[in-house]
Amino acid sequence: MKKLLAIAMFFALTVSLSAQMNEEPVFDTGSDLQIQNVPKERPAQGIINPIQVQTGTVVLPNNASTSQNGRAPQAGRRFIRCVYIITPTEMTTSGYGAQAVNAIGWSYLGSLVPIPQSATGTLKVYLQNTTNTTYSKTTSWTTSITGMTLVANGTINLSGGAAVSEAFINAGGTGTSAFSTVAGQGVYVAFEYQDSSGCITPFVGDATVSCTNTGGSAYTYQSQTVMGTALTSSAFRAETKFSPTAISGLPLTDVSQIVEMQLLGIYPTQTGPVPNKLLINYNKTRASADNITVNVKVYNRYPSAPIVKFDQDINFYKYNTGDTTLSVDLPVSSIGKNDSIVAVANTASGENVTDNNSRYVSQITTANEYSYLDVDQFFINAVGVSTANGEMIAGYKNNSASPMNLSYINYYLLFTAAAAANSAYNVVVYPDSSTLPGAPSRVPMYVSPTLLTPATINTVYGVSHKPVTTVSIPANSNFYIGLRQGTTNAITAYQTESPIRKGSFFFRTAVTGAWNDEAVVIYGNVFRLPYGVLTPNFTLKAYLQGFYDENTAIMVADTVTLQVRSQTSPYAVVEEVKGVLGSDGKCSFTLTNVNETDCYYFAILHRNHIQTWSHSDCEKFDVGNKTYDFTTAANKAYGDNQKYLGGPYGLIDGDVNQDEIVDASDLALVENAVDQSGYIPEDLTGDDYVDASDVGIAENNQGAESVHP
Repeated sequence: MKKLLAIAMFFALTVSLSAQMNEEPVFDTGSDLQIQNVPKERPAQGIINPIQVQTGTVVLPNNASTSQNGRAPQAGRRFIRCVYIITPTEMTTSGYGAQAVNAIGWSYLGSLVPIPQSATGTLKVYLQNTTNTTYSKTTSWTTSITGMTLVANGTINLSGGAAVSEAFINAGGTGTSAFSTVAGQGVYVAFEYQDSSGCITPFVGDATVSCTNTGGSAYTYQSQTVMGTALTSSAFRAETKFSPTAISGLPLTDVSQIVEMQLLGIYPTQTGPVPNKLLINYNKTRASADNITVNVKVYNRYPSAPIVKFDQDINFYKYNTGDTTLSVDLPVSSIGKNDSIVAVANTASGENVTDNNSRYVSQITTANEYSYLDVDQFFINAVGVSTANGEMIAGYKNNSASPMNLSYINYYLLFTAAAAANSAYNVVVYPDSSTLPGAPSRVPMYVSPTLLTPATINTVYGVSHKPVTTVSIPANSNFYIGLRQGTTNAITAYQTESPIRKGSFFFRTAVTGAWNDEAVVIYGNVFRLPYGVLTPNFTLKAYLQGFYDENTAIMVADTVTLQVRSQTSPYAVVEEVKGVLGSDGKCSFTLTNVNETDCYYFAILHRNHIQTWSHSDCEKFDVGNKTYDFTTAANKAYGDNQKYLGGPYGLIDGDVNQDEIVDASDLALVENAVDQSGYIPEDLTGDDYVDASDVGIAENNQGAESVHP
C-alpha cells in the first residue's frame, strides 16, 4: 500500500524536503517521518494557556519535524549511538549562557500508532563546547567522542505510546566529570543508549522524537542486534534541554495524559441539528487506585475576559490503564459563537510530569460553514499521496431534512519546493457509498476543471473554489470534499491530531482505487485535513415601520417569512423560510434550493406589514454569504415601496388581514382590538398592546399597498 508524503515545515512556514515514504518499512534506518503528531499550540484569545512550562531550558528547539529513529534515546531501539551539534547561534538564542549542565533531556511527541511501549536502558551522555558552526566531526563513533566530556552515565526511563513525554538523565555516574557551557559557543552532544533486553524489531508504537531538520547535522547508529561504530548522516537533530540543576524525582512519573481532543472546528447552526460531541483521548499509565477527574470548560473567548459557558467533571475509572476515549456532549448553539474548550486532568499522587495533563481546542459556529480547521493551531506540513492522481478528502454530513447546495469549497495549499510551479490539481466531491455507508463512493459527484498551484513557494494559501456546476447534497446524507493531485504531490497544508479520528479523512492512490481511512491504515497518519464548505447563506436587513424607534434606532424583534422568488415570470417561490429580524433588523437564513446562476427577488412577509419585494435588479447567490439591506434607500424595495424612518427606510405597517393593502378593513380590525394585549396582528407597534398609537398608524397608512411584478 502506498503511503502519504509529508514535508516538514517551520512554524514560520519555511520548508525543507522530505524523503518519499515508499514501500519500505516505516522504521527503516535513516527514514525520518517529517510529521508533527502533537503540535505546538498558541494560547487561545482570552484564555490562559493550560499547558504548563516543561522542565529544563530548550537549547535546541524543534521546528515541527519529528523522527522515529534514534535521534534521541528510544524505547523501540536496542542500541543507539548519536552525535549532533547545537550551533553557537542556537545556544546563544536559547539564553542558557555560561552555566553548568547537570541534567540533559529530550522531548517526545507520542506514537504514530498509539501502542504503549516503555523501556529502561543504560545511557552515557558526552558534551563538548565548540566554535564550529557546522558539524565537523567524523562518521566514526570512536573518533567523534574523542575530546568530549562524559557528563552522565546511568539509566534512563523512556515512555512510549500516544502521549507527549520527556526524558531526562542527571549528570554524574562512573567516570563522569562536571561540564559547563561557554557563552557564545555551541555544544556537541553525543549519547550511547543500550537496552539489551529490549524489543528485537523496531516497535510500531515507538514514541516520536521532537526534532529540527534544519541548521545542523546529526550522525546516528542504530540496531536491534549489536552496538556498532559507523555513523550515518541525518538532518534530524532531537529537541534538547539542559538544566543547571539536577532534576529531582527521576525517573519522571507521568500518570495522567490528555493526548488529543477532537471536534469540528467550524460547524453550521442552521442546517439541522449538528452533534456537538467532544472526544477526549485520555491515557493513564498505571493500574493503581488513582482518583482522576478530567474537567471540561467551554469559554466564550470574546470579550477579552472569558466567560465560562459550560463546566463539567468526568470521573475516570481509577484502575483503568491505557488509552480511553471520553465523550462529552457540549451545548448546541443556534447562534454564532467563538469558543475555547479546555480539558484539564488533575495531578495524580506522585506524578511530576504535568505538562501533558491539559489541552484545548477551538470551535466556531456560523450559519453556513463546515470545517475541521482549528483556528488556534498552526499549519504544520504539506502532504500529498505518493502516486500521481492520488486523492485526499474529508467527510461531513448534511444534517438538514432538505438538500443542500455547496457555494464554495475551501482548502489550504502549502506550495513547496517539492511541487512544480503551476502544478495541476482538481477539487472533488463524493457522495456516500451506496454499499458501505460512512465511507465515500468511488465515483465522484463533482470534479472541477483543472486548477493550478501558486508560483511562489513556502507560503500557505487559503483557496475558495466555487463549483462551476450545482453541487447538491441530498438531505440527511454524508458527503466528502477534497483534492485530486496531478503529476506532483505535497500540495495540501494540514494540521494534526494523534490518534486521528475515524471515518473523517480518506486517501487513495488511484482515481478508481479503494479508499483508505487515515485512522486505520497501518502507517498511523496524523493528517487532519482542514477542508471545508460554505452553503448558501442569506443575511437580510429590514426595519418594520411600527416596530422601529427612530430615537434609539432599535427595533422590536419579530418573526418574518422570507420568500426567494424567481425573477422570471410567473415569479415562483423557489424557497420559503422563517426567521427573526433582530433589534438591529438583521436575520440570517440558510438556503438549500437556490443556485448561483439564476436571478431572484426577495420578498418579506410579516403579520401586519405590507408584503415587500426587493428591487428589479438581478440578485444572485454568487457569493457564499449573500446580504441584502432594504434599509439604505427606498429603491431597495420594488417600486420604492418603503416608509422613510428618519434616516433608514422600513416596511409599511398596517396590513392586518394580509390582503396586500392597508384600507378600512384593517383600520376596523385595529379599532375593534383596542385595549387587547398579546401577540396579535392588530398590535402595529410590537408592544403587545393595542391602543391609539396603533390606530394612528393604520389611519396614516390608508391606501398603501404591496408593489411587485
